[in-house]
Amino acid sequence: MGFLPKVRQLFRLDAAPSPKSSDDEVALELEAHVAMKTEALIASGLSAAEARREAERQFGPPESVAAACRRLARAEALRAHRRERWGSFGQDVRYGLRTVARAPGFFALAVLTLGLSIGAVTAIYSTVDGVILRPLPFPHTPRLVRIWEYNTQGGPAFGNLTVADFRDYAAMSRRFERLAARRFRSFSLTGVGDPVQVDGVEVTAQFFDVLGVRAALGRTFRPGDDRPGMPGLAVVTDGLWRRQFGADSGVIDRVIQLNDRGVTIAGVLPPSFRSPMGDESEIYLAGDFEVIAQDQMRARRMHVLSVIGLLREDATFEEGRADFLTIARRLELEHPTTNLGHTPRLLPLQVAGVRTVRPMLFTLLAAVGFLLVIAGVNLANMLLTRGLAREREFAVRAALGAGRGRLVRQLVTEQLALAAAGSALGLLLAVLGLKWGLRLAAGALPRVEQVGINGRVVLVAILVTVATAVVAALYPALASSRSDPQTVLRRESGRSTGGGKQGRARAILITAQVALAIILLAGSAQAVRTFVSLVQLDLGFTTERTWGFSVGLPQARYPNAESWTFFQTTLRERLGARAGVISVAASYTVPLVNSSSTGLQVVGQAPPPGPAPEVGYNSVTGEYFQTLGIPLVRGRVMDARDRGDAPRVAVINESAAKKFWPGSDPVGARILAAPDTVEVIGVVGDVRENRIDVEPAPALYFALAQDVTSSPFFTVRLSGDSAAFFRAVREEVRTLDARLPVFDITSIGALVGEQLSRPRLAATLLAAFAVLALVLAAVGIYGVVAVAALQRKREIGVRLALGATRGEIVGLIVRQGLRPVGLGIAIGGAGALALGRIMGRVLTATPSDPLSLAGMAGLLGVVGLIACWTPAHRAARLDPGLVLRED
Repeated sequence: MGFLPKVRQLFRLDAAPSPKSSDDEVALELEAHVAMKTEALIASGLSAAEARREAERQFGPPESVAAACRRLARAEALRAHRRERWGSFGQDVRYGLRTVARAPGFFALAVLTLGLSIGAVTAIYSTVDGVILRPLPFPHTPRLVRIWEYNTQGGPAFGNLTVADFRDYAAMSRRFERLAARRFRSFSLTGVGDPVQVDGVEVTAQFFDVLGVRAALGRTFRPGDDRPGMPGLAVVTDGLWRRQFGADSGVIDRVIQLNDRGVTIAGVLPPSFRSPMGDESEIYLAGDFEVIAQDQMRARRMHVLSVIGLLREDATFEEGRADFLTIARRLELEHPTTNLGHTPRLLPLQVAGVRTVRPMLFTLLAAVGFLLVIAGVNLANMLLTRGLAREREFAVRAALGAGRGRLVRQLVTEQLALAAAGSALGLLLAVLGLKWGLRLAAGALPRVEQVGINGRVVLVAILVTVATAVVAALYPALASSRSDPQTVLRRESGRSTGGGKQGRARAILITAQVALAIILLAGSAQAVRTFVSLVQLDLGFTTERTWGFSVGLPQARYPNAESWTFFQTTLRERLGARAGVISVAASYTVPLVNSSSTGLQVVGQAPPPGPAPEVGYNSVTGEYFQTLGIPLVRGRVMDARDRGDAPRVAVINESAAKKFWPGSDPVGARILAAPDTVEVIGVVGDVRENRIDVEPAPALYFALAQDVTSSPFFTVRLSGDSAAFFRAVREEVRTLDARLPVFDITSIGALVGEQLSRPRLAATLLAAFAVLALVLAAVGIYGVVAVAALQRKREIGVRLALGATRGEIVGLIVRQGLRPVGLGIAIGGAGALALGRIMGRVLTATPSDPLSLAGMAGLLGVVGLIACWTPAHRAARLDPGLVLRED
């Protein structure tokens, strides 16, 4: 008999037995009824033959009557079978509740074990569900694709497209219905209350058609809305509409001022709309990219567009990728100077927005999976121990006629009650844990607004709890039901050894539990070491008492470089004169925020084949390096000589000097960049510009007066109170121009903190899971050794009576208890080394090292030693006289 039939038979899941009646009995009874009816008809005046025919006609053919009787008998037997089954189930439930009431401590510990693990699993699964698994709120999500570009000869792995390349892809693609592009912008919104700065994007007219989004109020863009010369049109989010416009339905066709440009509101998006790129853009402006497209130098060199596409219904993702690769090779042949090595990179939009957090979340999900298995193993050990304590009870019930299946069903029913309580506790802990975890994950995860306990999460939690409880209970239940009742009832008190298969099973479970625990401990140590190493990194700049803020300068009021330069210079001078201000600088950006790149070619050196190597760049004032503590290595930084009408200059970092001028002094050299000829005037230290976990790359710093920006970022080093200073900032800006908003006020340390948020989250959660696994392992080891010592009570009493010392007894029990612990540490250590290498690649974590692994193994060994010593010490204090008299 196979496994499933055995389970069905054991739990009485087979169909009801066929009724006992036979066709012969039915035929005899039918003949009797026909005969009686025939006699009645003869008495009424019919002949014998006529009466017989009429009686047979009224009763019907014998075969049909027999079949109907069989159906009725089977239905009755099935009803009786169901009544019996549900009656026995009710008895099992009532008896299980009484059993729980008799052992509240065991039940509470088991529920706590399940609840803690299920709470962790549910919290992490709900996060994975909300961030990764839940479909995006767009009707054609499976057909939506995010498109990047990378340069095989260097550059970002996920880079934006140029305007010219985007147009070529849109015109030549045969597998996409349409493409849409967007460029990030920051807008000063005026004329609606106080001036505010709002994140937004310029988009092509087909942007919302690609997403399949319709406006909740008004309309979205139509073809041609993005053509040159068209009036400015904007679509706003529901949040901005409610916050800035008071949810006024008359907002449609209202003209607002964005960067002092009149723009008409065409529509309001539905409340469910979320940016497909994962950002917080609130204004979508019909963008005119024609200015860039007509500039031959910028059209294929400025990678400024984020692109999404809608696959045709008959096209697969792989066909779309192949289509773009073919177009890219064609563009490479037609435009070798700009497109050599440029390769498109496509991902489904569902995946694209979470590509950076998927490895971390799935690692955490695997970690709570380990924790769940540890909890299940712990529960199985507890149930084995509980089964030994109830061995005599099972023997008495078996002697009174209870079958093995009934005993197993009784135990499994008790575990279902345990699972119900564990599910309830786990869901409660998951809700509380999510509140804490989402605060911890602020800034670390996208789509966090979708994370929550919903029906699907509750169903998964219940199924996982029931499966864990039943699987953990199955072997203990079968083991308990196999005992011979006569042997158990004849066994004298205190002679139960509990050895044999059950003892080996508990040792195997402890080995598995310890192995999984050491893997979790090693993984958490690796994550913590990674986080600590990131915190201790030399970033190349200082964060101490350094702050920053932005001011938007609308082009309508600040139309040229002179007006922009005058504003930022005046504001810097006024702020620098304030008490408590050490230095003030202005720049296009700061480290870890919105880095940009440009091609660089050294004048006088043979250019490499293909596009010029890309380097990061920023536009800064000379005070930028002093304010951020970036050291000057040689040469000078920008000063008053580097005006807008003076020859262009730049400062490079040490990485750029080593790459482009190895072994020589670059000061005074001339480079071709963006696309003018620029003189290198100095070299400064390296800075981690993009991510703190990425080594510094070559970078350029242009003079801000020669490369002005409409939204300068001001960096300030303070010695006084920051709150008072920023009140002064708003006063000074209001004095210069009352319509300008001050925004993005932040400390430079906070920017670093945002970069540390994901490794901090991973380290914290893995450490919490590891501590929980360590506690469960300690409880499991203690329980197994305590039971083993109790079962050997008579043996220990005899040893003590024969002269064994208490130390010898302790040593004996501890040695035997530590054997499965040591084996688990050895097996888990090998697994931890293998998984450590995987974590190092997946999470960009610090590789695991033998020293850390040895430390975690030592910690678990000490915990195991304490867990073994405590029951061993108690057993060694037994009075041998009392033990032997009990026997």
